Amino acid sequence: MDIVAILKERILSLTEGDYMTGLQAVETHITSAVRHHTRGKLESDYSLFTDVIHRCNRAFEGSLREDYKVLADKDPRNLNTSQIENYLTTTTTIRPRIIDGVTNYRKF
Repeated sequence: MDIVAILKERILSLTEGDYMTGLQAVETHITSAVRHHTRGKLESDYSLFTDVIHRCNRAFEGSLREDYKVLADKDPRNLNTSQIENYLTTTTTIRPRIIDGVTNYRKF
């Protein structure tokens, strides 16, 4: 499964909106994470896996901000990630599977 190709395809399928810049940043973080992961395995450089985690965290938090921007129709700049997560898990109609993913993300 090529997660980068799937992500690019999904982003390209969306209609233009002010969320596109943020989603392109998410794509950049995921692409970099995959590159770091590949290099880490090939070069046996396990310090690169820290970069993978950092990039994935940034992509996750960025995608939450874009979700909030669309679903709440508000600017998320003055909110921290916890406030956005709380809004998304309590006041939106997103699928329970997604809510589980958002709440479980911080546990690991």
